[in-house]
Amino acid sequence: MEKLSLQWDMTQQEAKSRTLQSIPVVANVLAGLALILAIKEKSWMIFFVFVGILAMFYIYAFVFARFKERKFQLSETGIIISKGTRQKIYSWDEFDCFYTHTFVVNRNAKQVRDFRIRAAVQDIISTSNQLTEISGKTYYLKKKKLSFWDKFFKTFVVVYSEPDNSGQVEQVLAAYLPHQPLEMSTETGMVKYEFK
Repeated sequence: MEKLSLQWDMTQQEAKSRTLQSIPVVANVLAGLALILAIKEKSWMIFFVFVGILAMFYIYAFVFARFKERKFQLSETGIIISKGTRQKIYSWDEFDCFYTHTFVVNRNAKQVRDFRIRAAVQDIISTSNQLTEISGKTYYLKKKKLSFWDKFFKTFVVVYSEPDNSGQVEQVLAAYLPHQPLEMSTETGMVKYEFK
């Protein structure tokens, strides 16, 4: 079997731009939920507080947030990840499997009977797809439990792909690790993320 390799980087400007593009996409769904809640509770204050918090978050991300350059290198020997000045080398033997992160675990909204919940699930799925188009997919590589302390935590190494190389990243990861479906229990319990 041919061993695959791939490398890419994400500049500070790319990270900032993608974050700023993502905020309105997520805000659209959250604003709809806040509006429904405001109408249900007959209090427009809920909606206005939400809009105020969102505006402050957007300003903070635009002006104050510090985005660090990220670099990823996948090869036959393992994976090298750097974020700012921090860098770590992992061998493939350190991992059990990998997951493709998603906001909605069960993406079959037709199984939901309540039409309002079904519509909300569809909105979240649509938002998740739009975020993938803006920022690429995110992969969680689950580390093996090797030490005594590892038994108390699930540890995931986070790999961010680009919008145009998500398929290639998944193909390379799948050449070295089994791909598992993300389930409700995947991120439950005490969880630690590296390079998130």
